[in-house]
Amino acid sequence: MIENNLKNNLESLVFAASQDISYKKLSQLLKITIEETKQAVKNLNQYYEQNQRGLRLVFNDNSVQMATVKDNANLVEELVRSEIKEELTPAALETLTIISYKGSLRKIDIDFIRGVNSTHTLRSLLIRGLIERASDKRDARSFIYQPSLEFLKTLGVSNITELPDYQETNKKLEEIKQQFSESQQNQENGK
Repeated sequence: MIENNLKNNLESLVFAASQDISYKKLSQLLKITIEETKQAVKNLNQYYEQNQRGLRLVFNDNSVQMATVKDNANLVEELVRSEIKEELTPAALETLTIISYKGSLRKIDIDFIRGVNSTHTLRSLLIRGLIERASDKRDARSFIYQPSLEFLKTLGVSNITELPDYQETNKKLEEIKQQFSESQQNQENGK
């Protein structure tokens, strides 16, 4: 049986990641070896199975992800369908606007712009097919989020440059970005 503190920490990290997380990253965060991490993952998954929990860990040689048990597939599918039918929340609209006007962005950039964690909002937008997720060519560990063709089709535009006030909004965003960069440089230089 895994030590409770390690089990709790591991469970929290895998849950919070909301996508697969590498053993290397987990071992760094937990301050244990990769082999100890892999064993802890196996032990936690065994715990879930033995106690008939609704969660399982899906893992390979490199990473692990939290998932629901297949017996609950219909229930989870019903939840996903209900999310699709609901109206977009203000947080979803804000996130979708940022992605639409700024183009391809990493989650960390979206979180920075919004000032909050966007994991669940991005998930909702992905489920609805309003955004797409692609591998980041600059960093294989992260993803790029961009408006989907379905989203553009729904709006009746051919590309994002046809969005209302697109050029003006992008110009203002670039000005804000420049001001922020200058402010950061001034702080670093002690001005």
